Amino acid sequence: AMTQYVRGDRRSSDGNLTELKSRTASELTALEGKRRDAEESFQHARAVVEQKEVVAPPSKAEEREFFQVKKVFGLVNKDHRQRIGREDVGMIVLVFQKTTGKSFAPSEIDAAFANVDEDKSGRIDFGAFYQLYKDLYIES
Repeated sequence: AMTQYVRGDRRSSDGNLTELKSRTASELTALEGKRRDAEESFQHARAVVEQKEVVAPPSKAEEREFFQVKKVFGLVNKDHRQRIGREDVGMIVLVFQKTTGKSFAPSEIDAAFANVDEDKSGRIDFGAFYQLYKDLYIES
């Protein structure tokens, strides 16, 4: 009876070992897949960055413009929630009208605002505001 118990015990430990090996193998396969995905993501990100650098590093004028727009955004962003509303944008456009000579109809400002207000909250962050600025003043 004792021999049978030992033999039975060995069989179950062999079974556990086999199951453990197979689980480990499938976890390794999954990890290898994740590593490959991460490597591809990294290669893609690197390509995007290199491509952006090749496209055009910002000129001094563009840098100056960026910081001016950022400063104006900061002045209007009184509550420091990093988001401004449509009326704020209207005020900024009036200020820029004096310096750029370009004026826009309220409907044009509405359209430009709606174009960058991705969550349709009626408030935009600096990134969206800078895009709106470029849409109105640079790409038009």
